[in-house]
Amino acid sequence: MTVAYIGIGSNIEPEKHIPMAVERLKQLLDITAISSFYKFPAMGTAQGQADFINGMVEVKTSLTAEQLKFSVLREIEYELGRNKDMPKHSARKMDLDLILFGDEVIPDLNVPEAEIKTRPYVYMPLLEITPQIILPNEDGTLEECLNDTTGKPEVFELI
Repeated sequence: MTVAYIGIGSNIEPEKHIPMAVERLKQLLDITAISSFYKFPAMGTAQGQADFINGMVEVKTSLTAEQLKFSVLREIEYELGRNKDMPKHSARKMDLDLILFGDEVIPDLNVPEAEIKTRPYVYMPLLEITPQIILPNEDGTLEECLNDTTGKPEVFELI
């Protein structure tokens, strides 16, 4: 069994779509931890959109990273109304990202998520459920990123 971390985000009715996604993940995977959910402004090319609510789940799985990403996560996104043709950084009902998959480095899948250390909406919920995590091919922990976080995001208990 491999421990994997899945980022969950939504900026279209997140109070509705996030619990639906978590419930669907529970039906398909062994969820071992769920973070709180945090409100963050849209970043990069998504600036100007509604704020995102983001969190993280830890799962144990016998699936491969590819199976998890494409047969589980993408399918849940589509079930919850994500359009396959939508631009990458558009508003979305559901965004499920495979952030870490054990200690594997899988460049074709962007695992580990390449910009974990610059994205508080990824590292804050990840650190909440696994504070001492060490990233594959990295020295030290993610805790140093918390020093760079300006302000505390609003926390939502959706689950």
